[in-house]
Amino acid sequence: MSAISNDYRVVLDNQKKADDARRNVAALRQLATNRFLGANLLNALQQTTVDDIELLRLKVAQDYIPTEEVKPRKDNDRTIPGRPATVTEKIMVTLEAGTLRPARAIRWPYTRTPFPTTPIFARTWAGPME
Repeated sequence: MSAISNDYRVVLDNQKKADDARRNVAALRQLATNRFLGANLLNALQQTTVDDIELLRLKVAQDYIPTEEVKPRKDNDRTIPGRPATVTEKIMVTLEAGTLRPARAIRWPYTRTPFPTTPIFARTWAGPME
């Protein structure tokens, strides 16, 4: 009887490992898919122009911040559910631009503002921006 119990435990452990591997592969696929979203930014920059201004530098910084899982635990007779591990992706885009005219010839209305309010940017980044 104990041999069957041990075999059953081994099967359960293997199933848990297989489920963990499936979750990890799904998370990696999601991160890999999200990396191709940079094409939207480049397309938006091509379609957005400001008179007498040229783009000098484009810098994109992507950071991935992992959060460890919280395992379920028992508190007296209650079971407190855990949370799976997560990854937060932070993307910061920095644009540096310059003028094509002499500095004294223009009145510079553009300060450090968010992306231009052109339709392509409005469609691509509809969420809040910091």
